[in-house]
Amino acid sequence: MTPNSNEVINFVDHPTKYNKIASAMRELVGQFMPIKVIEDSPPFAVARLGVFSRAGQAPIVEELVMYLPNSRHRAHIHDESDAIIKIITGTGVVVINGKPILYQPGDVLDFPKSISHGFEVGDEPTLFLSTQTPGIIRSDGSVDFRYAD
Repeated sequence: MTPNSNEVINFVDHPTKYNKIASAMRELVGQFMPIKVIEDSPPFAVARLGVFSRAGQAPIVEELVMYLPNSRHRAHIHDESDAIIKIITGTGVVVINGKPILYQPGDVLDFPKSISHGFEVGDEPTLFLSTQTPGIIRSDGSVDFRYAD
């Protein structure tokens, strides 16, 4: 079955059927996403998909983020940014306020500002869509980021 314009592709329900799409997304990430390095953090890739204005409120920022296999991202905090992430590919553990939680494709994780969170990535890259208000990477290039410890 080939999806038409009226169908929604659900990666969770059809993980092998749409493997080519996920593979193409990972290839796109590797070719076009800048690699960000934060002090004492493993490198990761970020592509800003858009900044969406809201009258009288902070803009919403959409980014595609890829963490490399077997990487560990220490617990950190965003003091001013709320984030919701949707896991597209990859499995691992997210540690929220010290509590480890397994994640997999199809999971949605909510990180209100000032909540400590970190990632332990499994054997495959973790690719996720991040929705932030306001953006974690600011327009001046600075980053709303500090380590929790």
